[in-house]
Amino acid sequence: MTRVHKSYEAMCANATSCFPTWGQKHLKINWLKDKTLHIGQTTLGEIICLPVTISTDQHNKPYIMDAITGSFYRPNGTCCTSDTLKLLSHKPKDGLDKKLLAMKSIKALGGA
Repeated sequence: MTRVHKSYEAMCANATSCFPTWGQKHLKINWLKDKTLHIGQTTLGEIICLPVTISTDQHNKPYIMDAITGSFYRPNGTCCTSDTLKLLSHKPKDGLDKKLLAMKSIKALGGA
């Protein structure tokens, strides 16, 4: 299971633990190493996610993390940063690394 750093501002991963959509290809490939990617279905649609634990959590509580946004979901599917968003299901799927690599880079906040 991947260990990630928690954000100081919220119950989600910090930016360096998320897939670097803004980064150069070698950064994206490095991020993908040793990751078990899942396809997830939320109340708002499909996401690419992965099982994680928080690096500072001595109890190693499991979470599912949205690879792009860093949002954490508890084992029961509730989102740690939204009262309305819920992870309905997730399962490992091959080829998700290629899907992430094919995403268009976002170079600035707001997608500009």
